Amino acid sequence: MNYYIDSKRYTNEEKQEYLNCGIYVNDLRGFDGSEEKSNGFIATIESSVSVNQVGSIMTKDIVFEIEPNVGVFDMKVIDFEYFEQNNKEVFQLADL
Repeated sequence: MNYYIDSKRYTNEEKQEYLNCGIYVNDLRGFDGSEEKSNGFIATIESSVSVNQVGSIMTKDIVFEIEPNVGVFDMKVIDFEYFEQNNKEVFQLADL
């Protein structure tokens, strides 16, 4: 799948506007050195990041399916390095 990286932090409302146009927006959490074995990744892809967000990743395909998890944080993450090895970065949103 093609993906576009943006340094912007999108609000939930903005993410919904993009979703209405067929574009999925997920957050990128950057390495801060506190994670156990953290030298194994540059960033993770998550549905929403409040701390250490370094940008956003946009795709026309679902990166991962999030199931509602009432009362607890959803801890589904994807290693960005693994993701980028199996997908293609584009440098314009129009090229998704």
